[in-house]
Amino acid sequence: MVVDDQDLRLIAVSEDFGDADPARIWSLLHRRTRPEDVAYAEIKRLAGPVRIPENPALELWQRLCVPIRCRGLLLGFTWITDRYNDLSDDQIADATRTAEAVGVLLHLVLGLRRIHGTPQPASLPVIPFAGLPAGAAGVAGFPADAEDELANLQRRAG
Repeated sequence: MVVDDQDLRLIAVSEDFGDADPARIWSLLHRRTRPEDVAYAEIKRLAGPVRIPENPALELWQRLCVPIRCRGLLLGFTWITDRYNDLSDDQIADATRTAEAVGVLLHLVLGLRRIHGTPQPASLPVIPFAGLPAGAAGVAGFPADAEDELANLQRRAG
């Protein structure tokens, strides 16, 4: 799994499960995804998950793209290699819920930076990503109070 920001800059990566194609390896080395690999002009308008088809010319295996949004604002993308089209509906639903949670955290971080006058860096630090349930904010390098803020936001949202 790879998480990019809205400009396709790498934010987080999962451990390698042997599913890294040459396009993913390139993105890891360069800390960004090539826009031509993923039809960027189209995916930035996505409302939900979609499969990006395999492209042998670009050495790109099929992958699932889940846009990361909060309050309608595009904040990034989650990418999951799905070379053999074997992700189940439940796994896609889990990926969608995870992207929603990441969206809230990214929105919170951007808001905290704005409040504290911290400029947005040209490149966010790349972090290991092991999923987003309990303890995710700390693992992801978000502010220490991000999980409390996320819980408050979720309670207010109902």
